[in-house]
Amino acid sequence: MNQNIDKKITVTELSELVKLSPTYLSEAFKDVTGYSIIKFFNKIKIDRAKELIIEGDKKIKEVAGLMGYNDEFYFSRMFKNIEGISPSEFYSKNIHEY
Repeated sequence: MNQNIDKKITVTELSELVKLSPTYLSEAFKDVTGYSIIKFFNKIKIDRAKELIIEGDKKIKEVAGLMGYNDEFYFSRMFKNIEGISPSEFYSKNIHEY
């Protein structure tokens, strides 16, 4: 997942990669992690996005693109859904002006 953080990956693609049925993989993954595969993948993307935002040299639109989101508004909704605040609010809380 980390190697493909900038791409869209389906459960079917992952299941083919590990030679398991999509249903079995989904159930086993959730049993082990407590997350669905897609929620986990989105969390990884948002965690990486937070790192990029904190670096402070990229706009939110650029960060969204680097994480494989073509629509920055969809990215913002996903970010807020996972983090509870928007990417711009996260930026404001974590970047201090000098």
